[in-house]
Amino acid sequence: MAKNITIIGAGVVGVTSAYMLAKAGHKVTVIDRQPKAGLETSNANASYLSATRCYPWSAPNSPWLLIKSLFQKHKRFKFRLEPNWRYLKWCMAFAYNCLPHKHKKASQIIVSQALNSQQIYKQIIADTGIEFGLQTNGCFVLYYNQQAFDKAKLDEFSVKITRQEVLAKEPALSNGADNLVGAIYSKQDWNGDCKQFTQKLADYCQKNLEVSFLYNTPVTKLVIDNQKIVGFESNQKLNHVENLIICAASYSPQLVEPLGISLPIVPSKGYSITVPIIDINNAPNIPAVNHQYYVTSARLGNKMRFSYMAEFVGLDITHKPSDFEGLIKIAKQMYPTLCDYNNIEYSCGLRPITPDGIPRIEHTKIQGVYLNTAQNAWGWTLAADSAQTLVDVIGQN
Repeated sequence: MAKNITIIGAGVVGVTSAYMLAKAGHKVTVIDRQPKAGLETSNANASYLSATRCYPWSAPNSPWLLIKSLFQKHKRFKFRLEPNWRYLKWCMAFAYNCLPHKHKKASQIIVSQALNSQQIYKQIIADTGIEFGLQTNGCFVLYYNQQAFDKAKLDEFSVKITRQEVLAKEPALSNGADNLVGAIYSKQDWNGDCKQFTQKLADYCQKNLEVSFLYNTPVTKLVIDNQKIVGFESNQKLNHVENLIICAASYSPQLVEPLGISLPIVPSKGYSITVPIIDINNAPNIPAVNHQYYVTSARLGNKMRFSYMAEFVGLDITHKPSDFEGLIKIAKQMYPTLCDYNNIEYSCGLRPITPDGIPRIEHTKIQGVYLNTAQNAWGWTLAADSAQTLVDVIGQN
């Protein structure tokens, strides 16, 4: 039966959910505090659709990496300890999910979701015709340490290749390959502009599926009566809804906790830079991850996107020039002559991280309130699968 559905959040997860729900026959409205879709976490992410390498961060070696990063100049991780029970509880759950059997089970779930998501994206692209710079050339994980390369594990979609084979596949890496020893090449991975996809899909939904978008609409409170959703307050006004879906990423907990719904989400801030390519004839066509610092790089048309860092510092999206010094240094090491590093666009965003890395898609104990959130670092990768799962959950209710 068709339902009237309101979605909070016009990022890639919210907009893809709107598309799938509208295709299933529901009447959908999307609200967001920004003036346009895709302007927060979806705005300037790494651009990877990592179908086979989207493992939960709670891995057996994560505690050691966290400790080691405290003494590194260019940190992968940065923690701010907070003396509150909710945060400490999350940390304990994260540590528990680092156990090998827990990590293996969660990895299998997430990779399965990612592979299914890729198939759904293919159908969305075929049905809508939207273009967003999609590349399906796979992805490198570049190793600069022989011991680490020798220990690196493969999945069924990946192969190890030598330094010479890397440079034969991607000559653009040649100028920064002095210490390169080899790479893992994952042929299944894609990349593309998440912001462009989100905004174009929102336009398609509005024009072709009668989805309504209400921008500049910050939600300050959810209103319930007798354990049933009534509406939400925005700009001191009550807006009535029948069914509400929370696609608010790192901001989801503060919306639902007043309703007695606990979400084990901690925001992780990531940094990215987008840089014009000046040597377009020698630009790369295969995205690459620097394994040593976990810096990601990918071409988006005539620009390069570099991203790194996981800062657990709360809902803080401020940044200063010094926050990007390490990222710029590593980008220059990887591609010293490719880009105009004097003309950089700076950005940061919050990833909604859970202890087990698994998204939360469910009907809550409040009638008419649903969750589609906590895609962790894989919102772009998992959005399509999450949207289809949401359609199924709503259909069951």
